[in-house]
Amino acid sequence: MPVHGGLGDDEVLSDAGLMAALDHADRTLLRSIPSPLTTRSVAYLRSARPAGPPPIPPAATPVTVERIVSSSGGIMIARQRVQVGRNHARNALAVTIDETTIQVHDGPHLLVTAPRTTTLVITHKRAQHH
Repeated sequence: MPVHGGLGDDEVLSDAGLMAALDHADRTLLRSIPSPLTTRSVAYLRSARPAGPPPIPPAATPVTVERIVSSSGGIMIARQRVQVGRNHARNALAVTIDETTIQVHDGPHLLVTAPRTTTLVITHKRAQHH
């Protein structure tokens, strides 16, 4: 007897010792693996949960965000520190991030261009004053 469980937008099926993850939209097979579940434990299965979201690659198009310069003259972008200079402390600056570079702008002026060393997703778009 097949067992169905939800994975957000995806679906997990378990039947005959095999587990399969299907895309919810077009029902294409995402992955299949041998089921670690016994027949008895499958009977008690109510839902399935993913271990975490799949990694998201950096955006192909540049992303512009806002950051406030610390009192020591630095900003953090995707857990990467970029030094801008103490003369910009506590100012909100525009930061453009692409796959390979980080550019910090103060209005129309380019202040710093730094190589991007992380592939983390940019989660905070706007700076927050504390």
